[in-house]
Amino acid sequence: MKSTILSIKGLEQNTTPETAFKAFEADLQAAAAKWFKKHGYPVRKDMDYSISEPNLWHHNIILPEVARLISITASTWKRRLPGVASRFEGTLHHGLSNHAMAFNLLGPLVVRKDLAPIKAAFQAVGGWGGYWNELYAYFEAHDRKVFNELEGVPACLDFAITGNGNGIFADVIFTQSGFSGCPHIQDGSCDGKNPCSFGKLTECALTRSGNTLWTRMEQWAMSEATRIDGDTCPFANYYSFFQSFLFSLVNDGVYILIYDERNSLFVQRDEQGNLVDGLCQQLSEALPRHKWTRVGAFTIQDLVRAIEKTGRHDDWIQEFKDKYAIK
Repeated sequence: MKSTILSIKGLEQNTTPETAFKAFEADLQAAAAKWFKKHGYPVRKDMDYSISEPNLWHHNIILPEVARLISITASTWKRRLPGVASRFEGTLHHGLSNHAMAFNLLGPLVVRKDLAPIKAAFQAVGGWGGYWNELYAYFEAHDRKVFNELEGVPACLDFAITGNGNGIFADVIFTQSGFSGCPHIQDGSCDGKNPCSFGKLTECALTRSGNTLWTRMEQWAMSEATRIDGDTCPFANYYSFFQSFLFSLVNDGVYILIYDERNSLFVQRDEQGNLVDGLCQQLSEALPRHKWTRVGAFTIQDLVRAIEKTGRHDDWIQEFKDKYAIK
């Protein structure tokens, strides 16, 4: 598969990323508020783009069958792995919720067992051919054994398709400005220096906790990436990204970013249209080139167009476009 990291639409010319992002967020808020009002759903008085109460989250989900899927799945997670359910509980009612958007976009395809639009969007950017028979699509892919995460919330990817042959494991980027950093750096128990550069891997707080992320980095020869050998630990800003990518490799899969092309903090271009900065550019530098065949990206808008072309989802796709201000 050819790399698609450097072929991403983005920032309007002559606009700062921060200004463009604020405009993007304001458009989403207005669209969510309008959608809730049209349907007569209760909203917060101080935030009309959010449903009034977390337990009324189903009003933020377009199709009832997808809401049922979420309820059944969350109930299973609560019994078997409470930490996974906690990843999105309490946020599904928010109009700009990343998880709600992912469920609204991908949920109907899962419920109706129609993965063809995902295949079309992926292959349109040179993606994995793989085997598209007898596949199982699901949300919140996780496995504590991959990084020996015995406690807390394990590494989770938003969406996965597995079955015969290769799998794909996806993170969905909507309004996020980046990936999460290492919890040990965030809580102050680590100074953020790169243990790889200073020859102190055994002193890494993450490694001492029993987490095997660094072991996986060595196993998959990730030391050649330009951002691995600096003074600052690569997990300071890209912890969850490396988790997701290595999780995909361990599970014999391809890692995919599904992102919103309007998110200017994710991608920035110069006047000639060349990618020059933003999270996307940083990710391209965070991986050694010999691993680029195991990573890809397509936009939410790409998938929407692929869904529309099928003619099989006319009962909800326009609602999705209205709800998220997609033209």
